[in-house]
Formats: sequence, C-alpha cells, structure tokens
Amino acid sequence: ASQQFRINNLIAPNENDVLYLGRKVTGAGNERLLSLAAQHADWYSNGNSKERRTLIDLIIEEVRKKNGRFLKPDSTGTSLEELPTEEIRVKITQLFRNLKQRSRVSSHKVSAASHSESAETVQLVENVRKEDVLFGRVYDHPGNKGLRKLVEFKSVEYNSSTRGRKKEIADSIVADVKRRGRFLKPTEDGKWAEV
Repeated sequence: ASQQFRINNLIAPNENDVLYLGRKVTGAGNERLLSLAAQHADWYSNGNSKERRTLIDLIIEEVRKKNGRFLKPDSTGTSLEELPTEEIRVKITQLFRNLKQRSRVSSHKVSAASHSESAETVQLVENVRKEDVLFGRVYDHPGNKGLRKLVEFKSVEYNSSTRGRKKEIADSIVADVKRRGRFLKPTEDGKWAEV
C-alpha cells in the first residue's frame, strides 16, 4: 500500500513532482527527471564543474517549469516538504553518477553491430572553431574561456533571480554561444561531435 502524504495541509503530490521516498520510487515526475538526466549525461560527464552546475540548474528549472517540485518526507514521516535547492543539486549529481555507472556496466554488453549503428547517428565536426565550446578537460580553448566569462558575468544576476528568470538567463547563455559557435563533445576516436 502506498503512503498518503500531505503538504501544507493540501493534497499532494502532483504528477510532475519528483519524490524521494526511498529506493524504488516511480512516477511521471521521477521518470521525467531520469529521462532529462539520460539525455544530458554526455554533457554532464564531459563538462567542468561550472558547466555541470549550469546543467543541473537547467534540469531543476525544467522540472519546476511543469509545476514539479522535489519532495521528501518531513522529519515526522507523515507529510512532504520541498528539498532545498542545494540538496536537489546533490541528488541530481548522484543521479548522473548512477547513470554513468549503469552506462559502464551496459557498455560491456553492447554488441559490435549496435555500436556501429549508434556511431552513424553522431554528427561529426570537420573543424573546431575558436568560438566552439568543447566538453571534457579543455580549459584553455577560446570558446570555453568565453563561456566561463559569460557565466561569471551573469552569475550575480542568476543567483539573485527567480526560478523563471534563472531559466531565461541560462537559455540566453546557451543561445549566445550558439549564435557564434557550437557545443562539441569528444568521440572515442579523438574527433568532435555536436551536442
């Protein structure tokens, strides 16, 4: 039997909420969070700490845009409370680590045929431009430096903004990069692919 929780004396949770109630939690909100993380796993694993934090904040905003909340049982265990943003970041970071671990395990089971099929869908880039942002341990590339400067410039406004405004700021940073360059990730054979 599933537990019934109340939040602020109102019926909760809604279908877009992400619930942290134990190890085997399912629901539309949790499935959507897992899907968002899976879609961006390469970005996360190839990004530096600032890029990872930006990605996590974008995912949080995406959940909240659908009126989703991140909920856990309160100290009494009888009602739900929203997690603080920093705790949400920790949870999503762990989700990315879990996905990476699962990917390692499942990659040993992938056949050569399916591997060659997935390689065909990757959009390889002929020439890396100085405006491109490169994922991975690339700190001195001009595009990465430009992204860091842009993030630093917007960080004060971002940190003091509402949820909706934070999403707009993050989207504007991505759009600014895409006006001049691309987001590229390294491939296993030492080339670059567009994200």
